[in-house]
Amino acid sequence: MLDLLNLAMTPMPPLAATVACLIVGISCIVLSLGFGIAEPRSPVSRSLAGCGVGAGLTIATHVPLIQFYEATGHLHWLLRVPIFDALLMVAAGLWLQRITRMAAPTGRTLAVALACVWGIWMSSLIVLGLAIAFPEQRITEFIVCLGRAPQRCTGDGFWIFAIPWTFFFTCLFGGAVLLFSQRIDPAERVRAAALAVAVPFFGGIPNLPAGWNACCGMLGILILTNGLIRYHSMRGERAQFLSRFLSPEVDRLVRYRGLDQVMRPRQIEITAVYCDLRGFTRLSQLLASEQVVRLLEEYYESLGAAVAEFGGTIKDYAGDGALILVGAPLPRPDHAQKGIALALRLRDVIRNVIAHWAGPEMKLGMGVGVASGLVTVGAIGSTRMEYTAVGPAVNMAARLCGQARDGEVLVDARAAELAGAQGLESRGALEMKGVSVTDHFSAAARPSDVLVGICNEPETVMPALQRTSC
Repeated sequence: MLDLLNLAMTPMPPLAATVACLIVGISCIVLSLGFGIAEPRSPVSRSLAGCGVGAGLTIATHVPLIQFYEATGHLHWLLRVPIFDALLMVAAGLWLQRITRMAAPTGRTLAVALACVWGIWMSSLIVLGLAIAFPEQRITEFIVCLGRAPQRCTGDGFWIFAIPWTFFFTCLFGGAVLLFSQRIDPAERVRAAALAVAVPFFGGIPNLPAGWNACCGMLGILILTNGLIRYHSMRGERAQFLSRFLSPEVDRLVRYRGLDQVMRPRQIEITAVYCDLRGFTRLSQLLASEQVVRLLEEYYESLGAAVAEFGGTIKDYAGDGALILVGAPLPRPDHAQKGIALALRLRDVIRNVIAHWAGPEMKLGMGVGVASGLVTVGAIGSTRMEYTAVGPAVNMAARLCGQARDGEVLVDARAAELAGAQGLESRGALEMKGVSVTDHFSAAARPSDVLVGICNEPETVMPALQRTSC
């Protein structure tokens, strides 16, 4: 062990040190750019990629610039103004800040996380300022000293430059460990853990002799790369889930705020749209199982395209029925207008599916129910998470759908009020299972012969909704 320690404290030959630094630095830059390009819209990924590029440039140019200085006595401007070091440190602070925003800690945890962020940025300013103010001392008493005989680096000039770097790595390591312990997005947790483990190896870059510091950095890169591969694997699995059930807007929100923040249970007002096919049970008995599967595939494909167009979220597929949420997980003020427009679009696109499969003995139809109100939405579960919506509006949409005749879209009073109901006519009373008789209205006949009914629920069923008079 002592022999290995002595070997690590002995500088490599100049050529070997240059080659090692170039290989490690270029590898770090390529990997960082690759992972950044894989998620160009994610601020967290961009920050981490910038950190990796800065580290790679620092490693790749470190030994050649020092050898150039020792051979010519000329101080290259990159040694006078270490912009690669500054890029590394500033990007690391941005990464920690954005992870902190995503985790949304409170109290003492938030204070410590922000202190780590500001500690990183203060360290970057001090390192840059000292390098500009004392370039010669930085080279001779810090960089060259570490590269040639680190065991002798004990002077005041050495510690002036070593302390800010040590403080930087301490803040980065502490912040990564702290946020790893928080309830953050699982994929981000993997990336934070990998960075926390890799930071001590990166800390050896400015504190080991030339050549060996690059090897130490390579170990850190390998650890971080393993975490990033796992991160992107988890992201790929999630993307497959989001593409099937959630709108593209939600996927973009997840990239900025994290899945945990988006899926955290909260109470908001949304519009629920419930639709199902009429006569599907009998049709499924007449068709072969392969044909039933093709029918459902065509039905779900048409439904999914319409939902994506209006920014909805498919909460449940239940055989021939589907529950769609408009306004969750991504809130939107026009959820009622979008919900009603989505219902009418579903009627149009599903009509094509019905025309393709229905026949003289195989009749199909479709009904839609729309309701707005306060519900609690979010992900529940322990090992298997499920996005759910609980509230009277969800139940009312399903009941209205059950009452709708073929080609009807029934809408509750709150949705009609929010959407600006115009041209509605009274249709008398409507009896629904488990609900007392309610007033109900319809829109004027349209060229498509689709009726839009407005049902006004009693306060015993939906106390949060406002009643409207005929």
